[in-house]
Amino acid sequence: MSEDPTVTVWADPGLMTGLAGYDLTTGLFWSGQYGPEELRRKLDELGKEYPGRIAIGYERFIVTSGGARGSTPEHAHRAIQIIDSFASQYVVPTLKPQPSSARKLGQTVYLRRLGWYKPARGHANDAAQHLLADLLKRRPMPPGIRGKLFPGYNPGATISP
Repeated sequence: MSEDPTVTVWADPGLMTGLAGYDLTTGLFWSGQYGPEELRRKLDELGKEYPGRIAIGYERFIVTSGGARGSTPEHAHRAIQIIDSFASQYVVPTLKPQPSSARKLGQTVYLRRLGWYKPARGHANDAAQHLLADLLKRRPMPPGIRGKLFPGYNPGATISP
């Protein structure tokens, strides 16, 4: 990989896989949801558009005794295989998978404030929440995110007199 990853992509795997991406350099955000064949095509497009600049992560899918909650394990595992194949083919680093609860940090109210929320696109919004949760934990937080979510925040300010 020639450059540090500047494009972060997060996936919410399932029969319809949500994908959301953010370019740290330009501040460009995008999201969508894709069936298995469309997912493969979209990832190929990203690999060609941002060679050496992408890192990808996905929601960790755990099958419990209560069964899967919105998708069968077969569909989620197939989507993860497609993502892993993409990562291998394009030499893309894979971020540590997040539990589904991690997306709570990227609240829907934050997606709306950023202009990232897409009505009737639940899987895309789930992926956007994972992406935002990842970006909120970064140090330094991307200025485009910090400025819209926390206007007036000054990272250099102190509380001492």
